[in-house]
Amino acid sequence: MQLPLCARFYRIGGESLGADDIVDANRQEHEESSSPLSPFLIAFYNDGMGNQVCVDQRRCSPDGEYPIVFWDHELGADENLAASELASECSESAGMIASSCPEWLKTIG
Repeated sequence: MQLPLCARFYRIGGESLGADDIVDANRQEHEESSSPLSPFLIAFYNDGMGNQVCVDQRRCSPDGEYPIVFWDHELGADENLAASELASECSESAGMIASSCPEWLKTIG
C-alpha cells in the first residue's frame, strides 16, 4: 500500500510513539482540535493534511462492523457531524467513506 509521506496510522504503544499513539492522538482530536471529533468517533488515520479517518461507533452492522467516516479539519464540528450521516462524494471529503474498515482498506490499497 502506497500512502502519502505525511500520512500516518495511529498505533497502540504509549508515549514512545509520540503523535502516533492512538490514545493521545484521539485525546487531542477530541479536546484540542479547532474542529473537535464527536465522542463516538475514534480516529485511526491522519491523511497528513489535518483530516482524520475515524470509526463511527454509532452504528454497528449485523456482522459487527462500523462505518468509516472522513472528518475534514476545515469544516466545523457541526458540518462534519451532519456529513457523517451521508455517503461522502469521494474518499477525501467529509462523510461516510466506507461501510467498514476492510472496505476502506480496499480503497487505499
